[in-house]
Amino acid sequence: MYTDPAAAQRFAAFAKAVQAIMDGDVDDGGIVDGPDGTPLRVLKRPEPGVELRAEPVTEGGDSFTMTVWEAAPQRPAGYPADLPFVPDIPVSLASWAAKGRSGRQIHWEDVDGAQAVASQIVEQSLSDEWEAPGSEGPFAPPGMDITHLTRRGASRLIMTHGAPSAAVATIVMIETAG
Repeated sequence: MYTDPAAAQRFAAFAKAVQAIMDGDVDDGGIVDGPDGTPLRVLKRPEPGVELRAEPVTEGGDSFTMTVWEAAPQRPAGYPADLPFVPDIPVSLASWAAKGRSGRQIHWEDVDGAQAVASQIVEQSLSDEWEAPGSEGPFAPPGMDITHLTRRGASRLIMTHGAPSAAVATIVMIETAG
């Protein structure tokens, strides 16, 4: 998500601050600096099935939000209908909009049978009118599989880290608007 080292440092600081709230070291509802420097309010368990939500303190302008859902057998309330859903696996969604661009990044962590789950995510995407471009997808380093999909100028990358040899793996889907 971040190619600029300063932005990567801000994201690391944000992740550390969120973890402090999750661990109880900082009050629930605490304000932290988001990855872009925007103040975010972080709430633990703001509603059933949601482990955490980080949202902008003020409306308008550039934005960053993050929601972490607990594992659920069915698509939970508030989970975006246009994103793939995988039952019984916790998922986090980060959304951002800045400088006229927007995107979303979804993480499924510690996935058993990651290849099959990634295939399920690809199949859900294809049934939602995403297409595999005619050319070969992006180069994937050893231990990673990458599937590239497009739809109406938007791009979706589905990456499986730790595949295929790891017992559990992380699946990341990055989507950018067209």
